[in-house]
Amino acid sequence: MKKLLLLVGTVLLMWIPGFEMVAQEEVSREAAIEMIQTPLEGEALSNEAADALLAEWEAKVLEVGSIASDDRWILPEYLPEGLNLDHSTHMALITYLESYLLEQTVEEESVVEEEAASEESVESIEEAAEYIDPLEDYYEYRTVINNYYTAIEYYQAGGIPEGVNVTAVEQARNIEIDRMLQFALVDLDGNGVEELLLMSGDQIFEVYTTDINAQERVAIPLFKDDHLVERSYLTLYEGGSMMVLASGGAEYGLYTLYQMTADGLAIEEVDAMMYDSVGMSAEEPYYREEDETTTYTQAEFDTIFEMDQRVTLDVEALDWYPVMDTETLQAILDREAQELDLTTYPYAVDFTSLGDTMTFTMDAVNAPTQIELDLVNHQLTTSSNGNNVNVYQVSFAYVDETVIRVFSQNNPSEIRTVSANTAITLNDIVEGSQAEVIGQTFYLFYNANGGISLATANFAGNVEPDQVDVMLEYVY
Repeated sequence: MKKLLLLVGTVLLMWIPGFEMVAQEEVSREAAIEMIQTPLEGEALSNEAADALLAEWEAKVLEVGSIASDDRWILPEYLPEGLNLDHSTHMALITYLESYLLEQTVEEESVVEEEAASEESVESIEEAAEYIDPLEDYYEYRTVINNYYTAIEYYQAGGIPEGVNVTAVEQARNIEIDRMLQFALVDLDGNGVEELLLMSGDQIFEVYTTDINAQERVAIPLFKDDHLVERSYLTLYEGGSMMVLASGGAEYGLYTLYQMTADGLAIEEVDAMMYDSVGMSAEEPYYREEDETTTYTQAEFDTIFEMDQRVTLDVEALDWYPVMDTETLQAILDREAQELDLTTYPYAVDFTSLGDTMTFTMDAVNAPTQIELDLVNHQLTTSSNGNNVNVYQVSFAYVDETVIRVFSQNNPSEIRTVSANTAITLNDIVEGSQAEVIGQTFYLFYNANGGISLATANFAGNVEPDQVDVMLEYVY
């Protein structure tokens, strides 16, 4: 048996040349099987064979998602050889398949909605019960987080808020998931006050503390002299000690050991040593800047810095929270990519200058009379004097110069050629039935009067073969 083909669309009233328009009454599945078993001519099918054939048609209807009037002569073509159906039987089977599709679709949507509602309800309850604001007790740290959030979202060299690590912001804006800015709270020195850690990738670049007894609490940076810059690596130890490696490469660096003060509000330098495996001997690469003649081995360095007594803080075990979610960051980067460069797009209409909505009109008979562009929700709505409303989800982009032809609105018989850089692509239909324009691109351009025009598909059609590319012009 050949593969059954069913096309897009749905009808209950069908017109066939030579016949009057007829309305089909509801047909049960049992009746449909019986109809297949009693053909106009040819050997009758068994009940099992008719059931199997109908099941095949049902499966195909569900696969395609619709059935159209154009399918009215499809079914007989795929019947077993010698089996034909009269017109009324054929129409009754089409009607049954339409009702079957509708029933199954409604049932499936109902199940999906119920499951989604149930899951959402459970998730909401769980989130409400489990979510704890990590900064609930440390409102002063919010200033730090908000500064970084703002720096990432509204990044502009030279306009970074004071105290924000520019390198960390730039790393975050590279949209590398493993370099996203994160923060965590941990009591480093065990005095009951949690410090704020900021991390990008595997590098902690900021440590803040606070005086919870102060009348006006503020976030206090422990590294006030910008020690934690690029190629600086911080290692935290239990008890409030920490070591910074300012790396000059694999062969050179400065190790500085710090300890939090008794009041927990600052750090003090405990010791510092240079590492130079090239300028010094490989066996004794460590020395102090004030005394380059005295060098130390790795074991001596470990003893002086008491490395055997220090327990490294398990940073990975902390609860880390993103400073900015990746979806928001990606939206920012996408928006920046759409910033208008008139040297590259000389015919572009700047999206950012258009406001929230625009309404374009045209006097038309077989085409929409009004098109509304929603630049906030990325939707385009067509209508004809308030009727035949179709809503599409669209995307905006600046594109290379595109030369198009349009029927001039002020003179429909005139076809003129214009250049455009501003494209609107129709990605999906939200409401309505005019789906044939899905995937097409419309264009915005400045017309000769200084206004803005929208070039659309020719909804009306009815043109000569050499004019099928000509678009309609709607004016704002």
